[in-house]
Amino acid sequence: MERTTYLKSLPDDCKFQHSIREHIEYRLDSYDVKEKLEYPKPENLDNYDAIILTGSAASAYENLQWINLLVAYIASVAEEKPHIKLIGAFAFYSENIQQMHRDHIPEVPKSCHLLASTSITPNQGFIRLNSSAPPPNASSPVDLKDIQIFTVQGHPEFTKPIVSTIVDARSATGVIDQATAELARSRADWPNDGVDKLGKVIWGIMSAKA
Repeated sequence: MERTTYLKSLPDDCKFQHSIREHIEYRLDSYDVKEKLEYPKPENLDNYDAIILTGSAASAYENLQWINLLVAYIASVAEEKPHIKLIGAFAFYSENIQQMHRDHIPEVPKSCHLLASTSITPNQGFIRLNSSAPPPNASSPVDLKDIQIFTVQGHPEFTKPIVSTIVDARSATGVIDQATAELARSRADWPNDGVDKLGKVIWGIMSAKA
């Protein structure tokens, strides 16, 4: 996700946005875990507040070296570096978010809590709280500082132009059929809460300190 999209996710009247722009140097380092098998150096890992995982055209269930390495790496960070936030975005509609995928999450992992569901995708996302956090309940909201892992079956950063480009490309190559492509295009003008709402949540999780 590019810097401008991240900043757009913060409301204009949000004090937090002002502090980000005026007082915080935001840095996003990218690593090519697929082609180059790149990862942060172990001695530099504690310098990061969060790790963000974006989606891939590959299935998460494929037995590929880079996928197996990534799964093992994230599992290691989750257990050994609980102060580092883990943010996963893959492709969905929760709130009104752009979705384009063929994989699904069959069940919510143990120690995690379901965020949202639909009739098509029962597990649209989940969170895992820090071990010291109180269990969530309906009467009080979860404190963002208590969230260690936040993942959604979708791409909050997907805007209309991005989705339109992907739909056209996948339709042209036969990855999706024409009926599916037309259905996706018919939804192009639906409200999209990815940047404005989920973006704000992600900013909050990354900046919250336990």
